[in-house]
Amino acid sequence: MRIFHLLFCVALLTVSHADELSPGVLASGQRVLIERMARLYMWQALQPQQKEPAERLGKTIKQFDSQLATLERQVHKDVELSDQVALLKDQWPAYRMALAAAVSPKASQKVLEESENLAWLAQSGTKLIEQKKLGASRGIQLTEGIAAASQRLAKQYLAQVGGVKTAFLPKDLQAARSEFEQSMKDLRALYAGNSKLLEQIQLMEDQWLFFQRALDALGQKMHDQELVSNVIVTSEHILEVTDTLVGKILFLQGQNK
Repeated sequence: MRIFHLLFCVALLTVSHADELSPGVLASGQRVLIERMARLYMWQALQPQQKEPAERLGKTIKQFDSQLATLERQVHKDVELSDQVALLKDQWPAYRMALAAAVSPKASQKVLEESENLAWLAQSGTKLIEQKKLGASRGIQLTEGIAAASQRLAKQYLAQVGGVKTAFLPKDLQAARSEFEQSMKDLRALYAGNSKLLEQIQLMEDQWLFFQRALDALGQKMHDQELVSNVIVTSEHILEVTDTLVGKILFLQGQNK
């Protein structure tokens, strides 16, 4: 199956200027990367002949390492936050080891489990940062939530296509879909008066049409290669748009200070 070549520009601003970003923005981005790594592994498991997912996975692992180190430096004076980041750091090697395993349904299930553990810790850390009034703005939170949900949906979809069978997968897929759709509505309402940001939101909504068709047909056409390709491509496109959107929102926030 032909996979469209996409530029690896996900979270480019975060990679280039990680030290300049707040703990809230970095913590939100960590959840996105955790879900992305699992999605790339599931893609690799389905299409081991493709070099692209493995290359992107390697880059994303390095990106996660870099952001985790930055976040650790930023919160080291706060005991609670430092302890939370330490939990994330302690759990990370198990996930990294799972991602390095040769692809198989059993290995994919292990990646799925470890990604759930790490994503939960990342989300807990984000909530703690918000409680301490260090969280990202509402617009950033919604955008990063959309990014994470898109990767989570693709991870869960590709895992099921790849033969991973766990009792919670269908329920979690529906929960991630609900999160994505609600966050999209909230983001559009939040920036109803900003035409430039609405253009980016419209791009995500256009991609979502193809994505949701694949989700709707999962039970009947699980191994339809066109639908699988749509999930891989559109989830990547949505992630690229959210990255652009985060950059634009941060720029607007800087202008309004």
